[in-house]
Amino acid sequence: MSIWGSSINISFSVMCLIVGGFIVFAPDVMSLFYSEKYVTPEGVAVFRIYSLILLFRATYWGIVLNAMGKTKFIFYSSVATLGFNCVGNIACYYLFGFIGPAISSLIVIALMGFAQLLVTSKILRMPFSKICPWRKMCLFLTETAIIGFVFYAVKYWLLSDFSRLPSIIISIGLGGVWGIVYILCNFKLLRQNWKNLNQKQEGTEHEEAEEIYN
Repeated sequence: MSIWGSSINISFSVMCLIVGGFIVFAPDVMSLFYSEKYVTPEGVAVFRIYSLILLFRATYWGIVLNAMGKTKFIFYSSVATLGFNCVGNIACYYLFGFIGPAISSLIVIALMGFAQLLVTSKILRMPFSKICPWRKMCLFLTETAIIGFVFYAVKYWLLSDFSRLPSIIISIGLGGVWGIVYILCNFKLLRQNWKNLNQKQEGTEHEEAEEIYN
């Protein structure tokens, strides 16, 4: 669990940086990756919602269940997710319009991850609060939100009067600065977790786990 926690810290921190950039610079990212014709208010909203789903791809939430041979539950939960999403797409479309299916996918994927972690907690007889490094994950999310707001203000309040190509170049530059600031803020923590992933000595697992999860 200590090793898994370290891998989650590293992958989730990277995903927070990517998702934060995608959300803040969504119009430029869509124009660069796809086409300018997709850059509409509804299209940008859908892109931002689907970007949030990447946070749930930071790890495989059923990894412990899979390792313990609980593959039936994984299969059933996957089928249930598919079914709920089919129903949710229709329901949310009528409730929220064009962005409804994106909202449905986000909710269903989050619920599947929660269910897998809950079952993992019961099987291991481990408190749900210790299954994942929740505090560190909240720290990454908080940092991303604060830094993202700053760069959002710079991009759309101070540097908004540009055509698409200069705007994309500005976004790339701001994204690079964002990445440097983010790495500097979390370098010590990420290095500690990287060392734990490669730690082969015995007798330190408990202390490292406590430090990682707290």
